[in-house]
Amino acid sequence: MVTKRLFLAIPLGESMKDALLSSLNYVDNRDIRPVSEENLHITVCFMGDVDITNIPPIKAVLKEIVGSMPAFELKFKDMVFAPPGVPPRMVWAEFIPDIAYADLSKKVYMTVKAYLNPENAKDDQKDPIPHITMLRFNDPAVAKSVSFRKVGQSVAPVELCHLFESKLTPRGPIYTSLETFYFKSDGK
Repeated sequence: MVTKRLFLAIPLGESMKDALLSSLNYVDNRDIRPVSEENLHITVCFMGDVDITNIPPIKAVLKEIVGSMPAFELKFKDMVFAPPGVPPRMVWAEFIPDIAYADLSKKVYMTVKAYLNPENAKDDQKDPIPHITMLRFNDPAVAKSVSFRKVGQSVAPVELCHLFESKLTPRGPIYTSLETFYFKSDGK
């Protein structure tokens, strides 16, 4: 079986990327791995390794789901250590929970679940937290060397999503957009 590692994500505008990147303050060292600017995104649904024969039907359902939903906005909340409830291993740019985002995430997952490998098709999905992973580190103690500056009022318009393939390399993942899906805009 030939597979591709897939996820659906919301891309970010340059001004949002610049604001988030300029808010981070940390000592650049090998213990802290910043996510490259071109890889910053808001994940809607991580699908994992998907049999390539399942990609065409996944694209078809994604086009239908995204195309039936109106465009929306995500409002930035704060920079936080993550994941919640455990010793930190990441820094997230977290957005205010949003009904449209949660609805999109759940609809996509419930629809593509039939095409996923069993280890990625779990029924215990939690309420999704809209966020962008900014930094990664293995040692939670490294969090002491990270600080944030105020970002201010920032909004991420959500007008489209990309189905990305993720190729893992020693230098970090390489994301390739396989297809773009557009939300309904006003007047359509």
